Amino acid sequence: MQQSGKILSYVTEVRRTARGGAYQADHAHYQLEFNFILSGKGCYLLDDGHHDLVPGTVVWLLPGQHHRLMRSPDMSMWVATISPAELDEEFLQDVAAKPCSQLSSQDAIALDRLLSHHSQDSDDPRLYLAGLAYVFRSALHACQTSPGATRRPMHPAVIRTLQILRSGTDAPGAAELARICGVSQAYLGQLLSEQTGLRLVELRNRARLEQFHILYPKSGDLLTAALEAGFGSYTQFHRVFSEMIGMTPGEWAKAGEQAQVLSFPSAADVLAGTSGESGRMIWYALAELALPTGSRWFGPDFARYVVAPDSCNGVDEPIPNGINSIDELRAYMPMVLEQARAAHPAHAARLDRAFQRNDLLALHQGSLGSYGLGYGDVAVLITTYIALAWMGTNNAPIPTVPQIQKLLSHVRRAVSAIGMFRSASLWERQLATAAIIAQTSILRAAVDGCRGSGNDTLVQRINMTANNTLITSLGVDVKQHRLVF
Repeated sequence: MQQSGKILSYVTEVRRTARGGAYQADHAHYQLEFNFILSGKGCYLLDDGHHDLVPGTVVWLLPGQHHRLMRSPDMSMWVATISPAELDEEFLQDVAAKPCSQLSSQDAIALDRLLSHHSQDSDDPRLYLAGLAYVFRSALHACQTSPGATRRPMHPAVIRTLQILRSGTDAPGAAELARICGVSQAYLGQLLSEQTGLRLVELRNRARLEQFHILYPKSGDLLTAALEAGFGSYTQFHRVFSEMIGMTPGEWAKAGEQAQVLSFPSAADVLAGTSGESGRMIWYALAELALPTGSRWFGPDFARYVVAPDSCNGVDEPIPNGINSIDELRAYMPMVLEQARAAHPAHAARLDRAFQRNDLLALHQGSLGSYGLGYGDVAVLITTYIALAWMGTNNAPIPTVPQIQKLLSHVRRAVSAIGMFRSASLWERQLATAAIIAQTSILRAAVDGCRGSGNDTLVQRINMTANNTLITSLGVDVKQHRLVF
């Protein structure tokens, strides 16, 4: 093991650590690394703070960032490293903004399975390296929707205090520390509590415990190493060690001597204490919302006319909106978002993320394949939405071209018979067009996600959602109304 301050060169990889009593020296490396904790507990000590580690925690370690791991012998975790050259600068900025996250049990189990699957591809280097970037992006995606708080930059007095405490020498008392750092004793205590979550005495004990882990291998004697590390008595050391590591020093020493590779539990077995609901798939929740699209323009007769167009006097003609390209609708998306946020304020954050981090217009282009239909006809977009909701409600395949053409004819005649939409201004038609596309894109993402999840409960939820939002938006109930499919 190289000494503190040296840059270690690790191979880009994904690996699961063995349980045991081994402890790393203070080190850094040029790769980006993340650790995903499966069992046990511990702490990462950094130059400017620390991260507490419990099952379900993901910690990102930036290239060149010095860190020391203190872990209980029963800790197991995934370690993944990748060259920064494989990632863009925005990715690194996102990681730096939220370096520690606590995943939901759903996301933790999914990440564990992904890492397990990827690790089996090591016999194919090209496949392995290609998959590694996906592993990192998937882990970041889960972290960005987790409840882990962003760590703020630390006050210089806090950084200086941590450096002194971890220097390996006898650290001065609180008053002297405050004087060295140029702040009052009361203010230093306040800063430490706010920015580390720990009091000075707790930070001092952690620093002593860190020194113990360095000194113990030299003597092999718990009491000797504890006193050399700065603990006043074995009783104090025993209490601090047990609280921090989760077992007594004697138990730790015994497990450390054995230090053998044990069978690894699945994340599904060890993460029961984390919250279960994932915030990663925003589409499931957003698909339950009815964006302000059709309720203004489509009255109660619209659904009846769509099902039985012969009962109305509508004309089977396009409903033009003056749009030649889907890109022309980009100017309307901020207004669609504003309307959606006003209608569903509780989901404002999810809506912001959906609109800002995803191209809903581009997503719509693949909603139902290519039917040779353009975006200049509002009836085409309404048809697409109804067809997708029908697919989602009934777990049905993509409709055929004749089926789509027949439904399109019904929709055109129904819109014509209602009359309200034909009287709308061109601007109003284009705004409605953008909103219908956004609604369709969100529903499509939810339907695709649930079908690939293998979760029957989730599939049933989206089945109901697809029908309910269609009823709210257009009045069409595809469970009761027999369409052309």
